[in-house]
Amino acid sequence: MKKITLHIESDDLEQLAAVGIAYFNSFNNKYIKQTKDMVLAASEVYKMRNGSTQMNMLVLYRENGITIDIMGAAGGTGVFNWSWGSEAGFTREMAIRYKNYCEKHGLKFVGIE
Repeated sequence: MKKITLHIESDDLEQLAAVGIAYFNSFNNKYIKQTKDMVLAASEVYKMRNGSTQMNMLVLYRENGITIDIMGAAGGTGVFNWSWGSEAGFTREMAIRYKNYCEKHGLKFVGIE
């Protein structure tokens, strides 16, 4: 499993959630749940490069601004669980989407883990 956590100075959970949900809306196999303080989006994606199914997950919640957990899991296959970079590819792509969104809208990254 690969995970990146972003911390963004903003109170607009809905708008930041829309950035990630736009990605998940392109999949048939998806789960999206929103509340006032938290958003969970998950999808299952088949990866042809190694013949495995990967779970992509995005969790946004209010905590001194907005915290975003981006996770790619179960993308590996075989004895050595080779994912050929698919898990890291998803987490990196989502982090870049959020970075570009923040730059465009003048929001500040407080931290990346």
